Amino acid sequence: MHIVIVNRWPRFTEGVRWDHELTRYEEFIDHEAHQVSYVVDRVGATGVLAGRERIASMVEVDDISSYDHLRAAVTEVTERVGRPVDQIITLSEFTLDAVARVRQSLGIPGPGPDEVAVYRNQGADEGNPRGSRAAGAALRRLRERRADAGLRGDDRLTP
Repeated sequence: MHIVIVNRWPRFTEGVRWDHELTRYEEFIDHEAHQVSYVVDRVGATGVLAGRERIASMVEVDDISSYDHLRAAVTEVTERVGRPVDQIITLSEFTLDAVARVRQSLGIPGPGPDEVAVYRNQGADEGNPRGSRAAGAALRRLRERRADAGLRGDDRLTP
């Protein structure tokens, strides 16, 4: 599986500082079993702690939340690695929209712009019945996709 991670989060190695534990990709994605590539900005590059020999490709962009920059970077990663992207992951709310558009435009599985919009729509959490129905439908679709792929919520991405 070829997995692309879009990372904008730094990692700190000196002293006691805040560290976003969910961005410890090298701990929960097996970089030996999968080809793992990264698209980062300057700050996000400091958050990639996997050894360079374990990374299929890494592309740095100026604006990590720009659809055009991300699409060009994912296309470059695909060309460098020589195979299409199977999954693209981002954990930053700032990049959700652009990554969803990249998924849609390049045919990569995962939530598209409409599904991401539901998650970002705060009105769905504030009693908006229409938003709540849409959020429920989006969650059902995502659960069905994960089930079809044989994944559970706590599954690690391994073969």
